[in-house]
Amino acid sequence: MGFSSPLSPAGRPGSAGPALLVVAHGSRDPRHAATVTALLDRVRSDRPELTVRGCYLDFTLPHPGQALERLHEEGVREVVAVPLLLTHAYHAKTDIPAVLAEATARLDGLTVRQAGVLGPDPLLTGALTRRLHGAGLAPGDHPVTGVVLAAAGSSDPEAIATVAHTAREW
Repeated sequence: MGFSSPLSPAGRPGSAGPALLVVAHGSRDPRHAATVTALLDRVRSDRPELTVRGCYLDFTLPHPGQALERLHEEGVREVVAVPLLLTHAYHAKTDIPAVLAEATARLDGLTVRQAGVLGPDPLLTGALTRRLHGAGLAPGDHPVTGVVLAAAGSSDPEAIATVAHTAREW
């Protein structure tokens, strides 16, 4: 088995598909974990037939390897890991694949597919626009309003280009 690309049909006997493992960055700020938990609760509510778990790369537990180990102990053998990241930078290119490969090598019969990152997506710029309007910015104010769009933590050229493209599009 192991770390693979194809989406497998079932995570465990009787399930509707692979288990979903949301991989968030993590933060020292407890609001981050609370937001991820709320998101996972919403996904579970919308898709009760799926096994849905979350994990964090830094600062918060469980780590992806720990979450995969727990799923494996519960009988899950197929997982889709979804990076809760906006760009395809170092974490998505290096950290996540490494931890997924390590876990699948260690956990007999476990297959994990890594999904793509969340961005760039027109839904992101729509959310940004709604936030500005919610803060009192009227649509006609756009030409005279400066907004800084920043993404923390990446020196990856692809990620930088993605943020620049999103800023231009917005």
